[in-house]
Amino acid sequence: MKKDYTINMVKIVEQLKNAYIVPITRTTIKTGAGEKSILFSNPDLVKEGFWIWKPKEKVIYITKGIIDAVEGSYAQSMTIGDLIKTIITPEQLPAFLSNFTALLESGQKRSFITEVKIKTSDTPVWIQISGSVNRYKNNRLKDISGIVEDISKTVLSEQKNSQLMKIQDALLDINHHMAKIGDLDKLMDLILNRITEAMSHIDCASFLTLNKDNYFTISNSVGYDPEAVKKFKLPYNELFFKKTTAEMYQAPMIVNDVHRIKGNVTPMAKTIDNIQIKSLLNTPIIIDNELAGIISLDSSRNYIFDEDDLEILQYIKEQIEIAISKYRMYEKIKFISRHDQLTGFINRSYFEELFGQNLKLAKRYRSSFSLVVMDLDGLKKINDNYGHMAGDLLITTFSENIKKYFRESDIFSRFGGDEFAGLFLAIKSRTLQKKFNDFTQLLISKPFEYNEDKIICSFSYGLAAYPKEGTTFMELFKLADSRMYKFKNDKRNNLKRVSD
Repeated sequence: MKKDYTINMVKIVEQLKNAYIVPITRTTIKTGAGEKSILFSNPDLVKEGFWIWKPKEKVIYITKGIIDAVEGSYAQSMTIGDLIKTIITPEQLPAFLSNFTALLESGQKRSFITEVKIKTSDTPVWIQISGSVNRYKNNRLKDISGIVEDISKTVLSEQKNSQLMKIQDALLDINHHMAKIGDLDKLMDLILNRITEAMSHIDCASFLTLNKDNYFTISNSVGYDPEAVKKFKLPYNELFFKKTTAEMYQAPMIVNDVHRIKGNVTPMAKTIDNIQIKSLLNTPIIIDNELAGIISLDSSRNYIFDEDDLEILQYIKEQIEIAISKYRMYEKIKFISRHDQLTGFINRSYFEELFGQNLKLAKRYRSSFSLVVMDLDGLKKINDNYGHMAGDLLITTFSENIKKYFRESDIFSRFGGDEFAGLFLAIKSRTLQKKFNDFTQLLISKPFEYNEDKIICSFSYGLAAYPKEGTTFMELFKLADSRMYKFKNDKRNNLKRVSD
């Protein structure tokens, strides 16, 4: 009866895992009888990562190429299963064994790629494992052999190219959304999130800014504990990337062994996942020859960053500096387009825009607010008698005093010339009326001097309340404006009666 030599590869893999490793450093080996046996006729195979398992001998021969690739992980009297557990993480092990079994079951020479962890290196190593099943003529298993190749350079190069494309896409996205983002904090949040998404070996990232006390604080971060971020303060003289105490470098740099730095050094902020940061990739962000901040890309793997990362960060740095410069220019143009240059108050167009936003909120929450229209008294006469510089001084005296006297939440606008308006939320109209009466008396009691003359800063105002006296901007503005002119005429009439 013909024997069945069907091979159960799952069982074979289990047997193979228990095979002891015999390292081969030459083409011949000594047999039990003391004879020399030629294992590899080609000397080049010894240098390469060749392996062969012979079931009868219960050993697996591996060549110098494999021993060199797993330097520090291999030990004498080790089974191949032990070595696999040493270089393959528990999370990756099931997939590795499944791929290896499938490779052998195919009956053809095939290969698969896996990442391995080498004891002597913190950087990932990628290997390609090929294997084939060799049989006798009667289909009985003879041996299983294959090649292990270190393809880390190829894989990492592909990863870098893919990473660079992701970063380019991220920066294009940042530039696209820049005009839509309301403040620099949100812009930096977007930048850090997109960079960490694009660079897979980065665990955390932060943007540090220098405060007036010469301490760096974390303005924006990804992966760090929010409470730890609030408490983090790094003295300027503890910076890792200063060439000297007085000179700070201008280009990106790598800092390794961060966890081993000793002495009176501020510790890294606590991460959300409680990982230990070992390597930093830092760069200062320089805008108009001034330090705007520091980008820090941080990893839990030591010596993970290389020259390619420095080039990538240099590219990121340049793009971020351009993005921030554009943002600042955009904000400057936006501010100029919305504000009066002399007083810093918003202009009429922006005032009406904010009025519309607050009107919607008031309707939704059934709240009230007041619109006040103001007009400076005698501005034309002061311009005619003293010149426009005196008139400008009257305007700035009024605007500076009203900002100090009222709340920060109150919105003021200069409509043009001597006309002003204000929007006042969460305050009763009677209380507001009293505040304005008190403010007019305050200004009268504090005249300013010009050419040795004392000039009183006087103004007239009118108030209209939403929703009691109007539900649209024009309704409220017309009412407040008419009351302001009545107030102004009443003052003139009172002055005329006094002079008579």
